[in-house]
Amino acid sequence: MRRTGKAMASHLHDIVGADDYLRLLDHAAGTRLFIPRNPNRSSLTEAIGEDAARLLSEAYGGEHLKIPLDRVFRARALKSAGLSNGKIARRLGITEDGVAQLLKKQDSRAAADPRQIELAL
Repeated sequence: MRRTGKAMASHLHDIVGADDYLRLLDHAAGTRLFIPRNPNRSSLTEAIGEDAARLLSEAYGGEHLKIPLDRVFRARALKSAGLSNGKIARRLGITEDGVAQLLKKQDSRAAADPRQIELAL
């Protein structure tokens, strides 16, 4: 089954965990990324860490993946790490107003669904 969009974002997050998922997004968000069968001979290992690269290789070795942008996750994770909206905006390539909208969007999603759990970063 080929996952795309939110399903792929959720799946990748589940495979590598929140911290390495953020590193993966910083490395390749919005691009097609080749996942090597042997991550030891890859720049992917340097970008996201040995364990995360190994997990991705086990799941998708030899394939090209469309890495989602997942700006809501990135904005929320960076805000939780203490970055200002201006720094988040520069990192995501959007405006500060765009960052505020992403954070507001996430807050309204959590408020709309009481089953939503907090993401530990």
